[in-house]
Amino acid sequence: MSERFFILDGPGFLFRAYHALPFLSTSRGVPSHAVFGMSTMLWKLLREDTPDYFAVAWDPPGPTFREEKFAAYKETRAPTPDDLRSQIAYVKTLFEALRLPVLEVPGFEADDVLGTVVERTRDLPIELVLVTSDKDMLQLVSPRRSRPSGGSSPRRSPTSWP
Repeated sequence: MSERFFILDGPGFLFRAYHALPFLSTSRGVPSHAVFGMSTMLWKLLREDTPDYFAVAWDPPGPTFREEKFAAYKETRAPTPDDLRSQIAYVKTLFEALRLPVLEVPGFEADDVLGTVVERTRDLPIELVLVTSDKDMLQLVSPRRSRPSGGSSPRRSPTSWP
């Protein structure tokens, strides 16, 4: 069995965690439900699937190359809710505490980073698992490049996906 490298779509995972739980906050009123959900989902993934390598792809602050070329790129997308935005620093602290490398490239979204990692590891003797619920990532799947179904069990065979 070859070694497995899991790469997490950080913003996508955080967004799922944010919407999975009701609003929770600290005793001082600081929103915490996305951090709690993210840490719970992340621990489950690390504990149950025991990847050999793990990294988090993350969206950097500032515009992407797509926004620079096409101003209306995210025009229809709702802005990030303030209570989610306020939790991002805590999530990054979680990654740091767990010693998970964060792949954040100025001008590029996490999805672009995922695609680049797939391409750069194509000839390496390693199984790459994309931890994302983004169906656009299915185009990157191959026998040694897989994607968990719905962001959960990465052990599901890529050939069995709809």
